[in-house]
Amino acid sequence: MVIKICSRYKTGAPKEPLRDGEERIIEGGPLYPNLLAELARCQVNSVTHKTNDFLALHRVVLGDVRTYVELALKGGRYINSQWCNGNAPKGLFACDAYVVPAQLYIPHERCECTVMLYVKVCLLDSGNTVAVISLHESTEN
Repeated sequence: MVIKICSRYKTGAPKEPLRDGEERIIEGGPLYPNLLAELARCQVNSVTHKTNDFLALHRVVLGDVRTYVELALKGGRYINSQWCNGNAPKGLFACDAYVVPAQLYIPHERCECTVMLYVKVCLLDSGNTVAVISLHESTEN
């Protein structure tokens, strides 16, 4: 089976597909140290169904996704880098993960609250799109 690597970073890509929920840590990150400087010229897109579902539930528009990515890259706490599955496009993505405080609409509270947000991103191979692999409330303290 051929695995498509969709991210700009490709070094040490897994030769086998990842199982659902499997994480493969990449040492030596962050992988995209200049991503903040490149963000202004890039589109920002979600590339997983799970992230799209989160955006809908929390009433997040794409402009806000860009803001969350910018917050994470400017002042977020870098967690790690890892290989992840994506499904729009389908393939593997080498990502950097961050945690950052941000305002988010919380449905059960019926208002915006400050939460710790987990943001996992990469630069696509094309160089003109920042892919959001994961965006959700963080379980990190």
